[in-house]
Amino acid sequence: MDTPEETYAQRSFIQPQYGYKQVAELNEKGRTVILPTLSITKEEWQEDQKEKAMFRINGAYAMHEHQLMGWFSEDDLKGVRWFNKKSKRVLVKIPDNKKPKGTLVLTKPHHRIQPLIDQDEARFNIYIKARAVVEEMTENVSVKTMEEQAAQVVRDEILTTYRKGLSTQSDLLNLFGEIYRNNPQEWHRLNDGGHLVLKEDILNKIDIKVKIMQTGKYKGRVLPD
Repeated sequence: MDTPEETYAQRSFIQPQYGYKQVAELNEKGRTVILPTLSITKEEWQEDQKEKAMFRINGAYAMHEHQLMGWFSEDDLKGVRWFNKKSKRVLVKIPDNKKPKGTLVLTKPHHRIQPLIDQDEARFNIYIKARAVVEEMTENVSVKTMEEQAAQVVRDEILTTYRKGLSTQSDLLNLFGEIYRNNPQEWHRLNDGGHLVLKEDILNKIDIKVKIMQTGKYKGRVLPD
């Protein structure tokens, strides 16, 4: 795992980081740090037709102001990747169930978090834009349907990750950190008053837009909108 960047470029999930960057983030007010954890797997690599043990990132610890908030699995943290500026290539099954009709590759997602402060309550609008290419199709589907299904997958992942952090007040999406970054005075007012609390309805709006740029070899199977 000395050089995980190539693996991350092909499968952008939990971002590996240098230790000094983790320390810097731990000292940043309002920020929740995602510290990757490693496991050993024999399922993904072979050498001389024999299984070879390899390291694999299997989840992460969440830390806030030098306090450990808990450990979360890869599935728990799926929503985090849509807020990472370094995410390059994310595979998405559409729809996300036991019988998907296709797979898209979403590239370089762009996000914006808009804090909404009403007196002593903070809520948030989330905007995500991503381009996509068709990786695989098992049925004929229109471009519009695939874009809508991909957007729903992204939305569901964000909600799932947010809710996973509710019980331990782990701000996995770094919503409160966005307030501090753009309006530190307001962050201090809300934080000192004990109003920065994660709630079920804190996400006011989640607006996801996916644009398919290329259908590749499946061009003839993509139905018109």
